Amino acid sequence: MQPTYIPISQVFSQDQRFTVPLFQRPYVWNKEEQWEPLWDDMRGILDRQKARKGDEVVASHFLGTIVLEQKPTATGSLPRREVIDGQQRLTTLQILLKAVEHAIDSSIRSGDEVADKAIELAKRQVAKLGAGRIARIVVEEIGLPETSLDREVARILRQAEEDGLLRIAVLSPATFDGAPRFTLLGKEGGIEEGFSTEVSHAALAGAGAGAVFRARRPAASTWAARHVQALTAISPSKVFATMLARLTVHRFREGDPRNLEDVFAQFGSGPARVAITDPYCCASDRNRAQLTAFVQLLVRAGVEVVETTVTWNPTMGTETPANQGRALNRAFDGAGLAPPRLSPYQPDRGRHFHDRTVTLRRPGVGAGAWRVDVSSGIDNLMARGKECSLFIEKDPLD
Repeated sequence: MQPTYIPISQVFSQDQRFTVPLFQRPYVWNKEEQWEPLWDDMRGILDRQKARKGDEVVASHFLGTIVLEQKPTATGSLPRREVIDGQQRLTTLQILLKAVEHAIDSSIRSGDEVADKAIELAKRQVAKLGAGRIARIVVEEIGLPETSLDREVARILRQAEEDGLLRIAVLSPATFDGAPRFTLLGKEGGIEEGFSTEVSHAALAGAGAGAVFRARRPAASTWAARHVQALTAISPSKVFATMLARLTVHRFREGDPRNLEDVFAQFGSGPARVAITDPYCCASDRNRAQLTAFVQLLVRAGVEVVETTVTWNPTMGTETPANQGRALNRAFDGAGLAPPRLSPYQPDRGRHFHDRTVTLRRPGVGAGAWRVDVSSGIDNLMARGKECSLFIEKDPLD
């Protein structure tokens, strides 16, 4: 990971797509706490620009660190970067750019040629930065419906499934050989099929997503006609009802009480192996104390912790990996907990380790498990000083 200082214009002027992983919180910035302070800072910069003398340099505004991880992309596709840290700022700046663009559009032309040219120049510059970029900051389209929006979509589809209007089945791979992305039925009996060269597009990404060409053909020659028997034999399904039953989301605001014992008490009593993955959880005395407190909380909630595995990024701390591990052992011992299994993680060069998960698994195959994504990490979950969300997947499929 190579840190560098770059202007925000450079981030938004490049042709690239930003995606936000599911563990990230939704957009939560508001007028009083974030928008107005940012606006005041911007006005301050403009005032200093107006008051500067000659070539005097005016200090820019530092927005903080934004962490982007480059992801693999298919040839010909836009480069994709996953937003690990900074989605609130990136989204806010896009909203701001759109607002500025609308303000410029509605500004009254004075008839002064110089002033009007300046307005047109500003309009082109802002439009270049803001064009179409909000749509590119999206939740990735793969995986289970863990976000609020996806859960709403799942609820709608569940009703269609329960009414018999939607059926989902697993068919053999050979059945899908040559299958279209979508099928259009014409008024005169003609049928068009839309195809894609990519087989990895999400099923719910939109009817036309990924379609690169269409073919018009007689009804008897379509993929649906060739497999009509297999399609009509599909039994009623309960896929979306099962998904929603397995997924739970808890969102905690900054400073609010957190009923974490009640949350984890739902896992039930009995022995369980606990695996905690968090890049910062063992990197400092404060984080080790919060991690220890979290395992104690699980015990109070009735979870019989028979083994705890901790994976973290030692480079996030100033001590050696061995000393970090020994310090965590001392913290666990002081709290009356069994020593954890230590699994220090060494990220590959150029990759950012950002997983923040807790897995609770009962011994035995099929005995029950939880996977919990902790949006802001164990330390912030326990300290209550920052908003944090828990995405709980019961009996995950992995």
